[in-house]
Amino acid sequence: MNIYLSIRIKEVLLNGKWIANTNFKEQIESITWQQSIQKIENLNTIGMLTFHINYYLKGLIKVFNGGELDIKDKYSFDIPEIKNETDWQNLITEFIDNAEIFSEKVRQLEETQLEQVFIDKKYGTYLRNIEAVIEHSYYHLGQISLIKKMITNKKYDIEIIPYTEANKKYIKTLNIEWLEKYFSVEQKDEIQLSNPQQEIIDKGGKIFYAKYKNEIVGTATLMKLDKTTFELSKMAVTETMQGKGIGITLMEHCLNYSKTNQIQKLILYSNTKLKTAIAIYRKYGFKEVSFDATHYKRANIKMELELK
Repeated sequence: MNIYLSIRIKEVLLNGKWIANTNFKEQIESITWQQSIQKIENLNTIGMLTFHINYYLKGLIKVFNGGELDIKDKYSFDIPEIKNETDWQNLITEFIDNAEIFSEKVRQLEETQLEQVFIDKKYGTYLRNIEAVIEHSYYHLGQISLIKKMITNKKYDIEIIPYTEANKKYIKTLNIEWLEKYFSVEQKDEIQLSNPQQEIIDKGGKIFYAKYKNEIVGTATLMKLDKTTFELSKMAVTETMQGKGIGITLMEHCLNYSKTNQIQKLILYSNTKLKTAIAIYRKYGFKEVSFDATHYKRANIKMELELK
């Protein structure tokens, strides 16, 4: 039985194709680091799911080696930020190594040990926990396969590109669209959107665009306030492309850029009328702070995010 379980573990994690026609190793080795962190609507990323399974493998291996059971569900998705291909490859390598080790540990178990209590009666037997790992892994393997298809499908093929003079007009057209729908275009908007190079770039800010099927469909801006504080602003996605994760992709790109460029704080001004936007800000850790004077008449809420 132990040998059979060991084989099943390898099938789902390393080399099998019998049940799912694929395995974890095959799926995660075939994507880039950018794809590993790409968010699709409200699903976990492939990187998060890889970390999640690896977290449990490490914890169980520790127990098999005589250590304590110290893994907790609430920490199982606390993945360190993946900033480049090296980070992603390191996670893949660790995952594969732990999968090999766990499979071997199960193979070495005595048959009688399978029915013994695993640490505490509330956790059941060794057999129950090993089978849980296999079933849990197949469940998340299915998710990874689906997410990968969604990412590689042209519908979700979103590319983040920088501002250039050639694409200057899009920061204005994209923002005018939502401003005129919900509020009005204020004088400060007109100045910044008409002169992005002078008003944003030359002052140390950044403008990013989301590109889909060779068409720019979204934008976001980081406006420099001081050396370590920037304002997240001018975020917009054209209405026909909303609901496809483009805004979230822009948000995560801005956060990743900020963290890798020693930006310590992001602030933003918004309006509570924009409930979807406010929910996204809160999801990524922005907290409401005391509202102060701002050049936006439409704003009625200020939020901040401390970056560490």
